[in-house]
Amino acid sequence: MSDDLLTIDSFLADYRERAWMKDAACKGMDPDIFFPERGDSAAVRLIKATCSECPVKQQCADYGDRERFGFWGGMGTIARRRRRNAKEQ
Repeated sequence: MSDDLLTIDSFLADYRERAWMKDAACKGMDPDIFFPERGDSAAVRLIKATCSECPVKQQCADYGDRERFGFWGGMGTIARRRRRNAKEQ
């Protein structure tokens, strides 16, 4: 039974941690857009335009700190890596 409780607790914690997603400007968009091919400047412009007015941009960027790929909070992989490194110093 304790395994079930851990599973439920884990699910609820994950749900609460991502509750901000319901307010995201990209809600309903194809998530693949946020994983553009290298050099796809049109996709990057779309991402940055979408994220620029997003009310949960900061929460998205914070969540993206642990992600390896994609755009999170309007930032690509390199920008997020720099952000993480700055936080660690």
